[in-house]
Amino acid sequence: MGHPCNIKTTEEESVLKELRILDWIVKVDVERTKEEYLKDLDLCECVYCQNYRGSIQLKECSSILGFLMQLGIDPLKPEYLSEYGEEKKGYRLYNGSYYVFGQLAEGKYCSSSEWNESNTRGIGTFTVGFENSSYKGDKSVPMMNLLFEASIPWLFLDEVE
Repeated sequence: MGHPCNIKTTEEESVLKELRILDWIVKVDVERTKEEYLKDLDLCECVYCQNYRGSIQLKECSSILGFLMQLGIDPLKPEYLSEYGEEKKGYRLYNGSYYVFGQLAEGKYCSSSEWNESNTRGIGTFTVGFENSSYKGDKSVPMMNLLFEASIPWLFLDEVE
């Protein structure tokens, strides 16, 4: 289930903030990223997406919340989200992505086909990595996707197939 990303480029000079996060040094335009997430995006209301948005707010996900918010990401609005079924009793496997205006200054990029211990890191029940990207093919706008895989608690009483 992809979610629309209504990002517009501007001629304004972006302000990249350098952050050391885990083994990466990232240059991120935190304010521009925040502004994009403030836009009214259509959120999927399926039970899996509702569960993700509810679970990510739990105390056991607090470390990933801080990580996402440091980058300017709204944790409740992944750009892409998929659920892959029960991983263990009471937990379901998800993967997805968030967009971030910025680039890696130090560290390795990952991709869905290049996902390994050298370019991803664990944060609680999440494994994350940065994928090099561009805004609609415009390489002059530095952008990354923050890819993730996570084991998320199932909040609903009824199990689903």
